[in-house]
Amino acid sequence: MSSTLTSSPLPVAPRRRPPRALVLVPEPIGQDLPRQESPEISWEDWYLTDEEDMAESPSHAEITTLAHDSLGVLVYQRAWKDVYAGRNTFFAWRPDQPLVRVSPDVYLVVSPPRPLPDMWETWKAGHAPPRFALEVVSNDRVKEYVVNPEKYAALGVEELVIYDADEVGHRVRKQRVSRLQRYSRSADGIFELRESSDDVVYSPVLEVYLRAERGGHPALLRLSYDAEGTQLVPSSAELALQERAAKEQERAAKEQERAAKEQERAAKEQERAARVVAEAEVARLKAELERLRS
Repeated sequence: MSSTLTSSPLPVAPRRRPPRALVLVPEPIGQDLPRQESPEISWEDWYLTDEEDMAESPSHAEITTLAHDSLGVLVYQRAWKDVYAGRNTFFAWRPDQPLVRVSPDVYLVVSPPRPLPDMWETWKAGHAPPRFALEVVSNDRVKEYVVNPEKYAALGVEELVIYDADEVGHRVRKQRVSRLQRYSRSADGIFELRESSDDVVYSPVLEVYLRAERGGHPALLRLSYDAEGTQLVPSSAELALQERAAKEQERAAKEQERAAKEQERAAKEQERAARVVAEAEVARLKAELERLRS
């Protein structure tokens, strides 16, 4: 493994103040935003029950499974300690409203409690919000592009990426939106839409690019060490194949080294045998010369 892929443990983001549920997005998608969480909010609109969160299409599962798997490999390759890559788990942040919660398709938390909880409740000790969260868009694009950013802002997530595998241009509130959107916090804690692209966005938290692969069904989302996608973060299966290929190359190199040493030994043996023959011939000639002289 290249030393360039190793880094110090992922630092914990300081929590100087409670997160602000204030989201800034371009008009007109967020035409009723920004707004700040207030006592008058209808919490029932943010309820998420177990039944509502259970359904997942095969294509959605394929995308999230690969993203989660690659994120785990990234944690391994970066040698991040005490970091947990999870998927499809509830995060709640209001003890008075336990159904006000969100379930990231993929997420990354630092210093998780052990054993891991069935649901993250951020008012409890050790239950921190994710540093990174990924949402793969379902059929309800208003929910994904408008409601969820507000939820993640209130939860206290540092970075959120929203990905839509649909390669056909789609619209939210009559305006086309990009397939990839990245939200993160400003210096004063406001959750903002920082980057929007149909192809690739950069995650400062993960220190990798997220690339939408075109032409596949579904269009998978890949992590990459470079913007061009020539250095993809492998899945665990791809990593196993790479490590197997590396071991095969190492075995072949050792076999070549062994064969080279065997050839060298054989050459030295031939040289020794030739020297013995030459010395015997010299001795014979000397003996013949002595005989002739006498």
